[in-house]
Amino acid sequence: MHVNSDPLSGFCYCTVSETDEKGNHGLIWTRCTLFNEEEEDAIQEAGRILDRFFINVERMNAVIEAYQEFINDLHSLNSGGRDEIARLDRRFRAYVMEWRLFLDHWKKYIEDGAQTEGWSENEKNEYIEAFKKLYDTVTKAAYESSQEYVVANAIRNHVVHANNSIYHAHVGVDGNQACISRDALLNDHHISASQREIVEKLDEQIDLEWVADGSLKALQEVNEAFIRYQIDSDVITATVALVGAYERIRKEKIDAPMWMFIRSSTKKKDGKINLSYQQFDFGRYVRLAVYLSKVMNTVKKEGDSKNA
Repeated sequence: MHVNSDPLSGFCYCTVSETDEKGNHGLIWTRCTLFNEEEEDAIQEAGRILDRFFINVERMNAVIEAYQEFINDLHSLNSGGRDEIARLDRRFRAYVMEWRLFLDHWKKYIEDGAQTEGWSENEKNEYIEAFKKLYDTVTKAAYESSQEYVVANAIRNHVVHANNSIYHAHVGVDGNQACISRDALLNDHHISASQREIVEKLDEQIDLEWVADGSLKALQEVNEAFIRYQIDSDVITATVALVGAYERIRKEKIDAPMWMFIRSSTKKKDGKINLSYQQFDFGRYVRLAVYLSKVMNTVKKEGDSKNA
């Protein structure tokens, strides 16, 4: 990264310089002096807590992107030619693989300790056991309430053993459709008894857009339960601290697109500076605060209705 400043350390913000004669912009870094050392330490620790939280918040991104790529290609089919169908088949296979990988990633995350380093043994065991129970409960609920969730699992098992996902495609003014053969799934010896029970009741050609829409919705509900479980006092306190810092920054009318806690910086002979840093996204912290407020209001309403 090239910065237009002497080496810095601590809490810093970046502004963009005016365009030079070559049409280039430079980044001007300035040391923020609003906070004392103790406050900066608190901001840095709050950022670390939310960085860990956002890793899990972002787990759905790959699934949603794969879903959208499939939907976009399906709706833009022109002729239904071999090349188009082959690309669309890849899109749906990518979707169900990302869809299943999402669940596997969460399971492994929990089994690996769910970021409980430094906790007491009792706290760690209690937290992980409760998380495992939650995982089993919400995935079972999705399996029992969503046919699309069950079929997505069956198709994933089907395609992972070198089978296609699209057996029939239709392109027309009434809309495009891509389907998997019900019989192809039923004849696959990898299908489970519970999956067979659902698939047997479906049409001969199973609409893959129906599968994608419903399975994504069910997975988002599963993800919401996992994210809510991780909203603890540390996450709430960190969010309050960072939003409070942002309010002080806004009050001082500091308008900067980028904020970093620079741990060390070394200026080289060519004027470039190597940085070791932690980045802060205050807009994201504000959006998280709004989300947390909605969650806590929902929890309060649920508690009030139970007590009524």
